[in-house]
Amino acid sequence: MAYSPREFLGGSDVDYHIDRKIVLATESEYKNLYSWHLKELDDAGNQIGRDQIPWEWSLYFTARNLRLRDFLEVALDDEGKPAAGNASRHIVGELTPGRFAGNELERIPRYSMFGTDRIIEDFSLEIRVTHENRPDETCEAWGGISFDSDVDFSATTEPDLVIFYLFVTPERFVHYSQMIESGAIDQVTLSLKNVPGFYSDWSPSISTYDVKVLVQGDSQEIEIPDGCDIEPPRLGTIRQANIEFLRVREFPQFKKTHSEDSASEDEGILSKIGIQPEPADKDEKLIALLKGVRNVGWVIVGLLAFMLMRM
Repeated sequence: MAYSPREFLGGSDVDYHIDRKIVLATESEYKNLYSWHLKELDDAGNQIGRDQIPWEWSLYFTARNLRLRDFLEVALDDEGKPAAGNASRHIVGELTPGRFAGNELERIPRYSMFGTDRIIEDFSLEIRVTHENRPDETCEAWGGISFDSDVDFSATTEPDLVIFYLFVTPERFVHYSQMIESGAIDQVTLSLKNVPGFYSDWSPSISTYDVKVLVQGDSQEIEIPDGCDIEPPRLGTIRQANIEFLRVREFPQFKKTHSEDSASEDEGILSKIGIQPEPADKDEKLIALLKGVRNVGWVIVGLLAFMLMRM
């Protein structure tokens, strides 16, 4: 899986970029709608935004790219002899929230981490092969809160991020890999339903435009009332995930462009004046000349009409 910031920095303490307190509450004016919720408070204790409850409906992501990643690690043991190698092959890609309807993205929520108001811009997908310890095809979500790191005397700020891990059978992985290598993909859509760790305010609608994210681990501390045994869901195994690889082909008999309409009109005019038109793809200059003749013809017709009116 992925490394946590603490593991990445060798177990050192990490200062996460959290700006608000996160509180679990069981009291609400909407008790008939939900029994508990999470809320964010500012430094003065005032609630920011609305009550947040687990979001159970569908959310969509579209791949910006996909690429094959081969990894090989070789090493020597303590006696200087070759140790067992570590090899793996993954499909990785960047995601953007939303799905395409025609040529435009729709249903694009605003994602942010609990305790912040920052928009999450780093979404990615990793497709991996199932193995003995993980034999079933599943999809999991992992996330990380932005933090500052100082590795090898170089200070950087790591962004908020969410990674979706899709585990598939070896046969399916080979099939996906072949599609990528052959370029037989025009669009990839990942649809997720009932993602633990995704929250939004209550709505009678099945769509939302604002999602808060609660990652695994202890980077987002939650203040829970005494005696409350509720464990708010965090990112983990997703209840339902669908991935669609789309290949689009436009068939020529259904393609009709504006230029083709103009060419048909020009051919009709040529036939009226006794000229056999050449194929459009062989003589574009003739089409351009025809348009000039047509314009001159209209001028002549106008002059004749004017002279008849003067007679």
